[in-house]
Amino acid sequence: MNDNYHNSLMSKLLNLNSHFEKLGIIFRLEEQRYASNSFSNDFTLILTMQNELYRFNVNVKRQLAGNTAINMINDKHYSQNNFNTLLVADYISSQVEEYLLERKISFINASGKVFLHQDQFLLYFDYPNKSNQSRVLGAAFESTGIKFIFHLLNEPGSINRSYHELANITGVSAGSITNIIKDLKRNGFVYTLNSKRILRNKNELLDQWYVVYGRKVRPKISIGKYRLINSPLQTQLPKGCLWGGEVAAEFLNLNLRSQDQIIYTEMDPIQVIKELRLIPDENGQLELLKVFWNTDISYEHNNKVVPGILIYTDLMLSGNDRNIEVAHETLR
Repeated sequence: MNDNYHNSLMSKLLNLNSHFEKLGIIFRLEEQRYASNSFSNDFTLILTMQNELYRFNVNVKRQLAGNTAINMINDKHYSQNNFNTLLVADYISSQVEEYLLERKISFINASGKVFLHQDQFLLYFDYPNKSNQSRVLGAAFESTGIKFIFHLLNEPGSINRSYHELANITGVSAGSITNIIKDLKRNGFVYTLNSKRILRNKNELLDQWYVVYGRKVRPKISIGKYRLINSPLQTQLPKGCLWGGEVAAEFLNLNLRSQDQIIYTEMDPIQVIKELRLIPDENGQLELLKVFWNTDISYEHNNKVVPGILIYTDLMLSGNDRNIEVAHETLR
């Protein structure tokens, strides 16, 4: 676990304090130096209610979804090493939440749900999570900003290039870049050290970026839906087309068998439809999308798939538990 992600989760837990105070609960965290061992505790949460003290060993996960999460919960070594465990994650699927509730295993879903159980103590409530709303306003998350941030997420080191160079690379004007970087600085994603700009809190920026991309950009670049292509891994796409989503994850040898298909293209859509013999279908599971980034930059893992950041985004936006479980593997 990296420091930025750990600190982000700690901050989200501390934001829960006002909810606990309303219930007459005193809340505090005792930080430990976290380790990479999956059975280690990241920090301790201590609750005091009516002079009774309850201690939970917090185990932080980025997300809990699908059979991988359930197998971890069932692992005897995990259960033996995690007495009074509290699982905390940015995302917990409804399936895993139900599984944890049935087994009375405490969890906090950072998207807005708390379940704590120990001896006679039981606490279960939903809470409004303001952190789920993008806190970046202004130019950073308008259309040009979304395009520019996509470049930074793929090449964080380029943040220190001149605005003129960045404009030539991304196709975003230098004036717009000035405003975008001001917004990123104001929101804690860029800071200056020894006259150099540095991109920080990249994971948090990505998670905000893909939500706004899905809301503001993706609907505009959608060309249409079509019937599935048989054997996509064996299908040679025309030049200027790249696989996204589940098929791209399959190309990267991730543990996912594609059902839906996404193709990004910079070609004339009519030509793509003809060459691939796509059959329009408003309920089709293949979606054709326009490329929105500079394809002259080699972000992608190979010449058949879109950049990993976009594969991650497609999988997260699908809302499919298995896809969300696999999504983080695309960033390794």
